[in-house]
Amino acid sequence: MISEVFYPGWQATVDGQGVEILRANYAFRAVYLPPGKHRVRFSFLPLTFTAGALISGLTLAALAMGLLIRKQWLSWGRLRGLAEHVSVQTVDNGAGRS
Repeated sequence: MISEVFYPGWQATVDGQGVEILRANYAFRAVYLPPGKHRVRFSFLPLTFTAGALISGLTLAALAMGLLIRKQWLSWGRLRGLAEHVSVQTVDNGAGRS
């Protein structure tokens, strides 16, 4: 038994094999160990962390896309504005007349 609070998101391995984490004394984490020497490893990866990282990544991607779209929109608007100010004149030099 480990004197650490039981909380969802903990994973445990004993000698490299995944094992179930048990609740001990209503509040602590425990794993069953057969007699002998063993290597026990606990790791913490809660669903809330994974969900938060995913939401943050999607938000960052949306902001980047928004900035790229805005940049393209502004450059398209500038080009359109330039085209409206440029007058096109046709010059007839008399070629092609008979």
